[in-house]
Amino acid sequence: MLNDLERKLLRVLYNFSTQKRRMPFKPELERLTGRRYADIQAIRGI
Repeated sequence: MLNDLERKLLRVLYNFSTQKRRMPFKPELERLTGRRYADIQAIRGI
């Protein structure tokens, strides 16, 4: 089961890629999720 941030990130990536036909850059991910990039990286376990 996904937590809230994981679910939000998945939706952002899916919607952004279908609308813009590319993946978002780091600043775009931070703006769209409202989180720092370090928090987003922590999801992947890096």
